[in-house]
Amino acid sequence: MDTLIINEGDNTFLVPTEIVGELMEVTLNNGNYSCECNKITPWENECDHIKQVINNKMDYIPESDTAFEMADIDRLLLRVKAIDEIEQDITTSSQEQLRSIKLWTEIRMSRLNKQRDYYLVYLRAYLESRNKRTEKLVNGTISLRKLQPQLIIEDEEKVLSQMEFIRTKSVTSIDKKAIRNSIKATGELPDGIDLVEQADKLSYKLEN
Repeated sequence: MDTLIINEGDNTFLVPTEIVGELMEVTLNNGNYSCECNKITPWENECDHIKQVINNKMDYIPESDTAFEMADIDRLLLRVKAIDEIEQDITTSSQEQLRSIKLWTEIRMSRLNKQRDYYLVYLRAYLESRNKRTEKLVNGTISLRKLQPQLIIEDEEKVLSQMEFIRTKSVTSIDKKAIRNSIKATGELPDGIDLVEQADKLSYKLEN
């Protein structure tokens, strides 16, 4: 029977080992294979897992009637649990790093804004002292632009009571729940609707 290789991508392969549920990662980089098992002898530069990839590259989707014992399946579920935990660790770590990056960005931007504001004071003072609205310089142009008065809402309730100042936004969207209820009640598909059967979704619940 041929060895079944799971192709994760163009350059990454997962090779089943003699232990049920265990996969060994083989990667291809610049024409050279490497395996995480590191079982390469001085007289051979290819381990058994690399040989299996070279001799039998193929995507593997197990048949539904593949024979496994309950203990084997339980070990596979344990592998799934380990993957879930790693995934959660990655998610938590990435969120923490994103928070750190966001904080670092805010601090750096705040400092830069303060530095810029410091110099802008002198640029404004230059124009105002000479009663100018604009000045063309070697490195660019500085100018003063008239702005509208800032509108401040002091009492939102009073403003909302004046209908001439109210704008209502409406959002139109498809109600999928209503469509499903209609199909269930009438057995008929509304115009513009089609139903495509989907394969059952496998779910699992892990024990702590």
